Amino acid sequence: MLAEHVRRVVSEWAAEQGYGDVPACELARPSEEAHGDYATPFCMQMAKAAKRAPRALADQLRLRLLDDAELARLVDTIEVAGPGFLNFTLSSTAYAEAMAEMLHQGDSVGRGPARAHPRVNLEFVSVNPNGPLHVGHGRYAAYGDSLHRLLAFSGLNVSSEFYINDFGRQMDRFGRSVAARYAQSFAVDLAVPADGYQGDYVKDIAAVVRAEVGDRYLGALRMAAIGLAPATRTATDALGTEPAGETEAVPETRRDRV
Repeated sequence: MLAEHVRRVVSEWAAEQGYGDVPACELARPSEEAHGDYATPFCMQMAKAAKRAPRALADQLRLRLLDDAELARLVDTIEVAGPGFLNFTLSSTAYAEAMAEMLHQGDSVGRGPARAHPRVNLEFVSVNPNGPLHVGHGRYAAYGDSLHRLLAFSGLNVSSEFYINDFGRQMDRFGRSVAARYAQSFAVDLAVPADGYQGDYVKDIAAVVRAEVGDRYLGALRMAAIGLAPATRTATDALGTEPAGETEAVPETRRDRV
């Protein structure tokens, strides 16, 4: 609000003075509170083109700014400082109008305009189904979802993605590992594959399978243990998964938010 009025008055003033090559007038928060709420170095940037001392320009522009009714009601003071800075201190009217506008906007305060480009794809969590969950997965789920919301609120065209990754060679190895632990729980000597999963959590999963299906797959796994049946087929039957073949399957994805 203040910046718009300042730029308007500066543009009018520069035209009245016949100045060309007018730089953009940018307002920024000063590093010290004593220098007001906003400051601009515009007059120092304009001095060369105007062929005048920056502070003399600032004195003249200050009066022109205060002469504008719309701008004058938004500031308590406009001061010339240093070699030619203009420092602005906001009035209570400026704060009251800003607050009223924020209340009017409600939950949309700060929302950016919708933009089709650039498109942003945010991938996060993608928990490996072959291993146990840990607190980090929850952390990144919250972090990723929050980042998605912030990017979308800013107006970006953003989608989020979570790889389910429950198909392919790794799942086949995982299935054979669980099948081996399932068989071992019945004292069947079926080894976990060398490229399989060795963690204790696999035993826990095998125990859950046993609790749900009993000894339904025990006969087939006994045959696999003595080489009379393919362990891969038996394992994938037990887990309800499909074998991957020789190449890694493309993981299933979903673009729903977690």
